[in-house]
Formats: sequence, structure tokens, C-alpha cells
Amino acid sequence: MTPRITKADLERQLAEAQSQIDALAKQAAEKQVVVTARIPQALREDMKTAAMKRGESLQAFMLAAFKARLQDTNDA
Repeated sequence: MTPRITKADLERQLAEAQSQIDALAKQAAEKQVVVTARIPQALREDMKTAAMKRGESLQAFMLAAFKARLQDTNDA
């Protein structure tokens, strides 16, 4: 027997989805800037390899790394 989905369940899922859409829209609206970082070639290659393993571009991987480091700094 399949579980019943109630109207409240659907409304909750809709609210969660709308919240995620709003967060993505806010992120997309943020002004993009170009940042140049000088790093050793070996580190760049390691990052590129790690990014490919995760199915990400090098830029997406570096952005995630910078965000994680910033979060660590803010949490400390």
C-alpha cells in the first residue's frame, strides 16, 4: 500500500522548494567579480584533479574552497 500524501505535505514541500528557489535567485543576483589568486602550479593541478573527481569546474571547486575557508574563519 502506498503512503498517502496530504495537502499539508504538499504545501510544506512547496514552501521548501520556494525557499530554495529564493536562495538561488539571491545568489544569482549577487554581483560577480574576478579574483586573481597566485598559487603554486602543483596545487593548481591537485585542485583541478579534485574538481574533476567531483564533476566540477576548477572555478566552482575553488569558489567552494574559498567559501569553506571563510566559513571556518567566521566560525572560529
